[in-house]
Amino acid sequence: MYNHNSMTRRSAMAGIAAGTCIAPDLFAGRRNRPRVAVILTELRFRSHAYNIMENFIAPFLFRGKLVDPSVDLVSMYVDQHPDGDMSKVVSEKFQIPIYDSIAETISSDNSLTCDAILLIGEHGTYPLNQRGQVMYPRHQFLKECVDVFAKCSSSVPVFNDKHLSYQWYKASQMYQWSKQLQFPMMAGSSVPLAQQITPLNLKPGAPIAESVSVHGGGIESYDFHALEVLQSIVESRQGAETGVATVQLLERR
Repeated sequence: MYNHNSMTRRSAMAGIAAGTCIAPDLFAGRRNRPRVAVILTELRFRSHAYNIMENFIAPFLFRGKLVDPSVDLVSMYVDQHPDGDMSKVVSEKFQIPIYDSIAETISSDNSLTCDAILLIGEHGTYPLNQRGQVMYPRHQFLKECVDVFAKCSSSVPVFNDKHLSYQWYKASQMYQWSKQLQFPMMAGSSVPLAQQITPLNLKPGAPIAESVSVHGGGIESYDFHALEVLQSIVESRQGAETGVATVQLLERR
């Protein structure tokens, strides 16, 4: 198990970036690497699952260097198979089996078969609520994982892509599950880990009076990226990781 207090958010997440054109036999003979199960809504070209998984499947370029992910994707659960679905191709090429249920993806004979779980509940055809939010099944995905954890009397770390849920009580419940079953859980945007071009060389402890993050796109899809990119930069400020005290929304009339 990981210690919740042993690292900062940035140091804990350091290691995600870009590239899948490497031959699958590059990994032949590798053993004793952390096994990662991935649970996703859909896998097609440049979907969130594609953008994230490519960095777990093969070495990727980051700051001009080829970086080994140091983990192996060992199983997949795919909720939807739209036109352009790539899951079967990826499964065959990289020898990552696809299972029919989340329970089968992460366990066998009442024992967990992975060392970590990657939840990617973004993209896919799902209904909207009255606020226009896409009701992605992130809460349901984690619930099924938690049910398996309880059955196996063990748990593994979980990373949830983007925010936890479209509803506060569901997001809160997801957090409470991680506390009750004592498994490390991280969630949010992976964009703060991308290479900065041109890099912003902000010195640790620098005083910051104001900062602005500009992005294009909808609130649900892109505001979280913009907010977390900004926060990841200003966390180096004087006072360090003090968090967000208040949020104010200004709407155009």
